Amino acid sequence: MRPPCHDGVNIAHGLLYWWPSVCDCQLTLYGITCLGPAGDFDFSQRAIEAERLEIGTADLKKVKKLPVSSADWPTFRGNNKCTATTEAIITDKGDQLWQFTPKIAFTPTAPVTAGGLVFLSGSDGIVRAIDAATGEQRWIAYTGGGVRIPPTVWNGRLLVGSGDGWIYALEAQTGQQLWRFRAAPEERKIPVYSALLSTWPVASGVLIEDGIAYFAAGISNFDGTYVYALDAETGRIKWQNNTSGHLNAEARTGVGVQGHLLLNGGKLYLAGGNVVSPAVYDIRDGKCLNNGDLLNICESICLRGWELFLVGDKVAVGGQPFYGDPDHPVADVTVTEKVLHASAGERDIIWLNNDKLRCYAPIEKQLLSDSVFERKYPGRHIIPSWGKLDIPDKPLWDYDCEGSVALALGGNAVVIAKTSEIVALSLQDGRVLWAQPVPCSPVPWGLAVDRDGRAIVTLEDGQVLCFGQAD
Repeated sequence: MRPPCHDGVNIAHGLLYWWPSVCDCQLTLYGITCLGPAGDFDFSQRAIEAERLEIGTADLKKVKKLPVSSADWPTFRGNNKCTATTEAIITDKGDQLWQFTPKIAFTPTAPVTAGGLVFLSGSDGIVRAIDAATGEQRWIAYTGGGVRIPPTVWNGRLLVGSGDGWIYALEAQTGQQLWRFRAAPEERKIPVYSALLSTWPVASGVLIEDGIAYFAAGISNFDGTYVYALDAETGRIKWQNNTSGHLNAEARTGVGVQGHLLLNGGKLYLAGGNVVSPAVYDIRDGKCLNNGDLLNICESICLRGWELFLVGDKVAVGGQPFYGDPDHPVADVTVTEKVLHASAGERDIIWLNNDKLRCYAPIEKQLLSDSVFERKYPGRHIIPSWGKLDIPDKPLWDYDCEGSVALALGGNAVVIAKTSEIVALSLQDGRVLWAQPVPCSPVPWGLAVDRDGRAIVTLEDGQVLCFGQAD
């Protein structure tokens, strides 16, 4: 955040106020922001398991099984690399099979699906399980704050990070609480756009790899950032990093929690805001691998973005600020350049800036290799711009999808969620297999494909729609 150039920062009754800035600066926070004295608060305090971990009512040793297929979509954007791909074969027809409408509108997360169930949460903090075949609500469970990234399904369990500063482990079949863990260093609530959230919400989502759950709590770097690895079955601490928010201890600056997580090559990536983004952690011990001059650690085109993309073996950042005003987006002043690169069989899909879809024969690996990047951008983890990555081959086909907000790549087709319709395209030649209108825009990344090839979409008003082949 920064003050408007001509107004400065206002001081009143012991607090500092930043007013909305209208220029195109690399901002993490937009809107009116208020800061108070931190006093002698210990920003690097370590979590004590006995104080933070609470065991729920369900039996940790007798969790009901949820049959999971490799064609399921068990976590945000499908997998831990966030490639939005699935083995499922998308149906050739796109009939609307069912519609779920909540009694009270809320902003939902993206959906995830496994074992014949669809899971989601949202701004109301309620976790919902919906039957993937019928659209009937199976169960609900409550957290104490808004949820931004959907739950993750693992081994009969559902793990979700909440805006109340806690991570919850639920039994996926019933919604019963197995355990919960307070990631926030203390219980403290602040108003964030008319809702009470922890100063350290678990807004990164939860990724699970080899039975270990990874997540981060915080908002801005100056309040501290808390990254954890827990045993997904028991909630026991494997490691914790409580110092990356203040990589520069004197300036109290470093990593914020400004987006979701991505796992790749033994490293955990976190969209970190306008100073260090993405942050990089070693999954073995939680050590933050960003070091040196903070302003030169990363070369992303859009440090403030909340979305992470894997291009080859490099991670890029893009999109809007995570904590922008939901009612007044700042697209007119925000760099949104981003790219998703996903592969299915003999096709590579490139999704550019939410506006263009291009399909290639498999892109030669050397175009995405370390050697090419090292020659062009020595020592960098991150590509600076997709436009500087050359693809000499012409696309097999392309598709204009201006205003698209989500993509899912199946074994035979790609589904695009646009603001007014859902479209399925053949991977072979790009022809439209089916298209269906939607009553309002899907949420960003509010699309998943279940094991039976049905497309599930969450809309901005809380509705959930399912499209597939009726017969």
